[in-house]
Amino acid sequence: MKMKNKVFIFCILLLPSLTFISGESKAQWKEMSNGLGNNKFISSISKSGNNIYISVYNNGIYKSTNNGIDWIQTSLGNLNTICVTASGNNVFTSVYSSCNNSSGIFHSTDYGESWKQTSLDERRIESLAIIGNNVFAGSWACIHPGGVYKSSINGMNWENTLIDFDVESLVVSDTTLYAGTISNPFSAGGLYKSSDKGVTWSLLGLINRSIWSSAVSGDKIYAGTFTGIYITTNNGVNWSQTTLNNQRIRSIVVSGEYVLAGTETGGVFLSRDNGISWVKKNEGLDTLNVKTLLISNDYVFAGTLGKGVYRRSLSEIVNVNQISKIIPTEYTLYQNYPNPFNPNSNIKFNIPQTAQTKLTIFDALGKKITTLVNEILQAGVYQYQFSADNHQLPSGVYFYNLQSGEFSQTKRMVLIK
Repeated sequence: MKMKNKVFIFCILLLPSLTFISGESKAQWKEMSNGLGNNKFISSISKSGNNIYISVYNNGIYKSTNNGIDWIQTSLGNLNTICVTASGNNVFTSVYSSCNNSSGIFHSTDYGESWKQTSLDERRIESLAIIGNNVFAGSWACIHPGGVYKSSINGMNWENTLIDFDVESLVVSDTTLYAGTISNPFSAGGLYKSSDKGVTWSLLGLINRSIWSSAVSGDKIYAGTFTGIYITTNNGVNWSQTTLNNQRIRSIVVSGEYVLAGTETGGVFLSRDNGISWVKKNEGLDTLNVKTLLISNDYVFAGTLGKGVYRRSLSEIVNVNQISKIIPTEYTLYQNYPNPFNPNSNIKFNIPQTAQTKLTIFDALGKKITTLVNEILQAGVYQYQFSADNHQLPSGVYFYNLQSGEFSQTKRMVLIK
């Protein structure tokens, strides 16, 4: 009797032996250079409506109407702009040229299409802010005294309301104005507050410290210095230095309990707990000299000194959450849920001890799609909400790998669209 040939097909999936291939991570900063070019020195960023404005050393003001995808240089030309702020159709920028009469404030009433120099000239203006029709300019001593200059009719007339201080930063919270001053032989450092649109000022503290940046969120006030970030929750009665204490802080922005800091030599730092602890978020940045930050439409913009503007998803940056501080007894990587999913799925894991932790997504061939987490995490239970839409992934099988300390584990998930 003749036997028929039989073909046996074996499908074996060995998750621990998967060979993962590194590739470019999509969860990172991306340079937004279209129309702007590379290697630009970005001094400040401002937003009004759908318009984003950046001031560029030696290149004037650029504008984007599509959230940073494209940039157009305005008619201000290649002047050396230091800062920019906008409200509605009004845009203000400061120009600096050795304290001569071409230095000072320029004003546009048509979204940056045309510009006119105001009467506030021969001054070095480091910061600008707007409250209604009131415009404020933070000035260093430069032929004229430093201080906060105020115009009550959109830049047409000016008066000095905080005299003989070198003012580096201005921040508005509702109708309250905060001024950060520099400590030097000509100026006393500290953070000042005005609740009456610059008529009177009170010192909030940090006397003799140079305040290079600040931010306000609820009862919390953050002050950036060249020795890190300080915080007060009682209007300056007491200040405490955060653990971000070894960086020069150039910019601070806040979104809820999340705080982002741009530094001179360390790049971008993130706090998920109102400034208590910090992690670096520099994936994709070609420089660690970050001068200015802006949050717009779930994106964070980083203006750098020498490498232009970068953009990154805010939700991607902050998306790992500690859901329990109960210290687990062992490492655990849970099955994602829901699974199959479209487009979001939660990835939960336990960390029994503080360790450098990475959570990475791979495709079915083992090529890296993105690194979701890459930082030191404290012991606890964590959850990350992964969105396939953020990475434009098609339907298919994917793998997620957790590495923490000596622990490594991989699980499979399925995306169905």
